Amino acid sequence: MSTKKGWVAGWIMLTALSAGMAHAAPEDDYKEGVQAQIKDDLQTAMPLFKRAAEAGHTPSMTALGTLLDQAEENDAALGWLTKAANAGDAAGMLGLGALLLSGDVGKNRDKEGLAWIEKSAEKQHGPAVMVLAKILMAGKNGATVDPERALRLLQTSAEAGFIPAIKELARIYRTGDAGVKPDPALAKSWEAKVPEPPRAKKNVTR
Repeated sequence: MSTKKGWVAGWIMLTALSAGMAHAAPEDDYKEGVQAQIKDDLQTAMPLFKRAAEAGHTPSMTALGTLLDQAEENDAALGWLTKAANAGDAAGMLGLGALLLSGDVGKNRDKEGLAWIEKSAEKQHGPAVMVLAKILMAGKNGATVDPERALRLLQTSAEAGFIPAIKELARIYRTGDAGVKPDPALAKSWEAKVPEPPRAKKNVTR
């Protein structure tokens, strides 16, 4: 296990220093935390997510748990992701399932991990559908190989407009992955559904 990142200690200190500050609404803390995370300013993001999570804001529980997982603070990550998952947050369910499958919070928890990923996929959480489909394609983590179900999951997600699922279906039908019969025409039809990236606006000098 790698060395814990120094910013975790910094987060703890910042949390203590901010204890006496006036509290913003949890949603505001969460949005500010997301903006800090986008800028890779995790020392700012962590206490914001923690404050909002402690106020019962479910997406903040997931965000905090995910960052703690990345920092290898596994027990703390498990606690927050479990709270988020039990509160019905699909992203939290996926995060908890992935953490359980990783083996970082105890061995032989694959069944439990798969169950949470299944629950997240049932909510049509796109990333969970992708993870579950790949598990079913390969028969990983004790799951039975089931490419037909994997394709059904991907198709449902793709039809809902989730672009990674559209691309994955196109790739599978193009390459014939996991024993699926290649179908170039079907691959092309899915590829056509991928929206083109927006074109950069040209600066017009007058």
